[in-house]
Amino acid sequence: MRRAACALLLLTAAAALADPPKVPDPLKLPVGEDATVTVKVPAGQKGAFRAAFDPADCTFFRGWSDAAEEMVFLVRPKRPGKFRVVFWTVGEAASSELVVDAGDPPPPPTPGPAPPGPAPPAPDALAAAVRAAYDADPSPTKAADAASLAAVFRALAAPGSGVNDPAVKTAGQMADVVQKARAALVGDRLAAVRNLFGVAFNAGGVPRDPAAALSDADRKTASDLLTRFATTLDTLR
Repeated sequence: MRRAACALLLLTAAAALADPPKVPDPLKLPVGEDATVTVKVPAGQKGAFRAAFDPADCTFFRGWSDAAEEMVFLVRPKRPGKFRVVFWTVGEAASSELVVDAGDPPPPPTPGPAPPGPAPPAPDALAAAVRAAYDADPSPTKAADAASLAAVFRALAAPGSGVNDPAVKTAGQMADVVQKARAALVGDRLAAVRNLFGVAFNAGGVPRDPAAALSDADRKTASDLLTRFATTLDTLR
């Protein structure tokens, strides 16, 4: 009888020493950052907990879990420090402790190097070639001729006149208008410079077939080229 009583006492003591809820290792967390904590409760038991800190210092609340043997919590420290939560199995004496070690928030990222600025404009090959041809021209009137040619090009590019005259309907008529306007003021002077502009004009996207009808896009292309040529001539003076 005495042996049976002793055995019953031992069994009761063993039950009282059942494992407490299993908590994760100490959690390191920056201030202001959220984390989810899962605590395992012994099978068939209910867990309880007590936070040993002011909720104003650290948010710690229980969330929903479909698993009966799990307790899920959301934690968010609001200041640096160590925050402790005690867990135990209801009806048991043993407990476990979760430690949340909150540190200062990470410093803001160091700004990287400033993005590169816009790339420098590509060298203007036409302008360089025109400058070389102009410098090699021995004519004493080349400065005045360059100014006159720039004025001709701008007049040809003006709205409603020159290449934009509605009466100029084909690429051949446009070429005649350009040639006659140039010859009226410059004649045959600045030949090397004019030849460079002629090559650039023909390669710039205007129709090459004299019989081709001019579209609004063709007239704009021609106007843009003539304006560019005038600007190039302005840099020679």
